Amino acid sequence: MGDEHEGKGIRSHRLKSEVSKKFAVRVKASVWLGKEAGWCGCEGDKSVASFPCSGSNTTFAGMKRKRWILLSSFFCVASCLSAQGIDSLFAKVPQQILPLLNRTSKLDLLDLYNSGLPAKAENLYGGQSEMTKKTADFLSLKTTESGEWQMKMLPYEDDSMLVCVYSHKAVGTSSVITAYRCNWTKLKLAFPRPSLSDFWLPVNPLSQMESQMLNATLQEVPIEVSLCDSAALLTYRVSLEGLSKENREQAVSCVKPLTYAWDAERKLWIKREEQAKEAGK
Repeated sequence: MGDEHEGKGIRSHRLKSEVSKKFAVRVKASVWLGKEAGWCGCEGDKSVASFPCSGSNTTFAGMKRKRWILLSSFFCVASCLSAQGIDSLFAKVPQQILPLLNRTSKLDLLDLYNSGLPAKAENLYGGQSEMTKKTADFLSLKTTESGEWQMKMLPYEDDSMLVCVYSHKAVGTSSVITAYRCNWTKLKLAFPRPSLSDFWLPVNPLSQMESQMLNATLQEVPIEVSLCDSAALLTYRVSLEGLSKENREQAVSCVKPLTYAWDAERKLWIKREEQAKEAGK
């Protein structure tokens, strides 16, 4: 029995020794590959790569191949580091962006929602905020009885961006749209700014006089914006809550919602009608 245990101990020691040697060889090979590829930035240089070192005797094709390998590895690591889930991003929302909820309240909302329980937490006003929907790239909150906050993660350049919509109900529902990078720094992004005529249906049952009167009334009405939980869409609607019953009924037959799709390649919001036309060309 003693010999058998001794034999196992020797084999285990040899196995560890071999693994250590292989790891050391791989580390040395990686260092050599970096030097051969010409990645020899001076001490203190924060750039990813520099010009090739003098005296390198590798061929141009070999250098290109090695640089491609190193660059591929770098971007793979960078993408892994930048990839964050919707839970992590929500937990890190700065309080100046979502002032009613501190970090503890946000974590409570996430824990409750993920556990399948009613996701409610006390906000800084002493009322209740509720997480109403969460997917892999979308989240919505009822911040107060009259407020709603939505967040959508969308592709942007080599990473993602966060589009947030805050809507407030008073006489009507008005919305504010903002875009951020994944570190919650503001991103300068152009959002659609449709005029009332863009919402107006070309054919409607109203007389010319009724259309003119309704048009004048709707000029003072706010625009409500919402994000789609399952697609990269932004929808604008004329808010009708504050209108009289007669005007609301007339408006329903005269105005339509406008939906815009995010085109990540061109970094533009494109109206769905225009997108369909382009697809048909």
